[in-house]
Amino acid sequence: MKLRSALIKLFIGLTRKNKNISDKTFVSWLYFISFGKFPDIDNPKTLNEHICRIKISDKSYDLSSYADKVSVREYIKEKIGEDYLTPSLGVYTNPDDIPFDLLPTSFVMKCSHASGYNILVKDKSKLDIKETRATLKKWLETNYYTVSREKNYKNISPAVLIEEYISDFSSFKEYKIFCFGGKPKFIELSLYENGRRCAMLFDMSWDKIPATFGYPLPQSFPEKPANLPELVSVTETLSGDFEFVRVDLLSNGEKLLFGELSFTPGGGLVPILPKKYDALFGSYFK
Repeated sequence: MKLRSALIKLFIGLTRKNKNISDKTFVSWLYFISFGKFPDIDNPKTLNEHICRIKISDKSYDLSSYADKVSVREYIKEKIGEDYLTPSLGVYTNPDDIPFDLLPTSFVMKCSHASGYNILVKDKSKLDIKETRATLKKWLETNYYTVSREKNYKNISPAVLIEEYISDFSSFKEYKIFCFGGKPKFIELSLYENGRRCAMLFDMSWDKIPATFGYPLPQSFPEKPANLPELVSVTETLSGDFEFVRVDLLSNGEKLLFGELSFTPGGGLVPILPKKYDALFGSYFK
C-alpha cells in the first residue's frame, strides 16, 4: 500500500504539468500503477474502471457545483434542509482575510475545490497561524484537476470553508453510501480503531459484504445505526439526480449530518478484494 502510494505521488509529481499527456493516458497509467494493468475505459466493467471513465468525461464538468464544498450547501438546503448541514463560520478566498482571533477554540477548515485539503483544529491556541495560512495559500493556488485529472474539480473557484467543530465528534460514524441511478446499493462504514483507519462494507439491510475497500477491516462488528431508515431516505433524495454518486453522511445514531457528494471516490484507484466485488459493484451501472 505504501509503495503504491509513493509511486502514484511520484508519477503525479513528474507528469501533472505536462499538457501533452491526455487525461485518458494520465488516468490509465495511474490505474496501471495501482493494479498492474490498464483499465478498459471505453468499455468499463468494474467499479474502478467506471470511476476512471467518469473522472475524464466532459459530463463531469456539470458536476462541479455539487463537488464544490461551498456551493453544494445550497443544494443540500434545497433537497433535505439546513438542519443537515454543519453550521458555517465563513468562506474566504484569501487566507490572510481569515479572522483567527474571532474564531472559536475549535473549528474545521475545508478547501472548496479539492479532496483531502482539510484542517481540523481542536485547540486554536496550539495552531501555528502563519504556517496554516501558508498551507491554505498553497492549496488555493492548486487546481486539483492537475493532480487527479478529475474534471468535476477543474472549474471550481478555490475558497476556504470554515465550519463549526462537532463537540461530540467521537460519537459520530462516517457512512459512505454508493448510489447508482439514484438507488443506494451498499455502504462503506469508515472508522478509526486504535488510531488506524478501517472500513467495512454493508448492503442496505446492514448485512456484511465480505470484501475490503482499500482499508483493513475493524476487529469489532459495528451495530446497525438506529436511524438507518433516515440515512437511506436522505441518500435516495440526494442521489436521485445523478448516474453515480457516493453520499457521505455522519451519524451518532440520532443526529444525521451531511458530509459531501463524491462522484469519483478514490479516483478509481482503490483496491476492492476479492476482485469479484469490483466487478459486482461495476455491474450496478446502467
